[in-house]
Amino acid sequence: MIPGLGKKTAIEESAWKIELRQRLLRRLVWKLPLIALLVSFAIWWQWSRNSEPPPPAQTPGVAAAIAGTWSGEVTYSWGAKYTEQFFLQPEGDRLFGTAMFLQSKRGIEDGKITGETISFQAQFEEVSDGTTRTRWNRYEGKVSGTGIRLRILDDKGNPPVEIALSKVQAKP
Repeated sequence: MIPGLGKKTAIEESAWKIELRQRLLRRLVWKLPLIALLVSFAIWWQWSRNSEPPPPAQTPGVAAAIAGTWSGEVTYSWGAKYTEQFFLQPEGDRLFGTAMFLQSKRGIEDGKITGETISFQAQFEEVSDGTTRTRWNRYEGKVSGTGIRLRILDDKGNPPVEIALSKVQAKP
């Protein structure tokens, strides 16, 4: 028999297994603290999300005051002036309805009422150079007295536009 090509002895096999086990343990030694850190972070994240204070309660009568049709004159950054209307339909702390943008009604999405503050967004299609793009306007407003001070922020990053809304009186 040629030396080195014969069967491995039991001592050589066990030495190889011991060495392999030691390599695996060395790899595991630095992974265990990392795994523990990640699990701790996940637990902390869930705890912090569940322990956030609830949003401020809606002021009594705010939903009733918001419900209905609102109107205001808007001067956009390019100089165009329009009278826009908003139909607001509150349900608890959520807000539904329509918002006019450039004299076209858009559905209110992601509407929220937090205390005396309302927020929502409206989506629209913009056609430019034969290309149609979906755009978003974000609306944030403060209900005060008999009016709503509304701010429009667009997804292009243009300066916000302010609108003073007043409630449209229902015709008898």
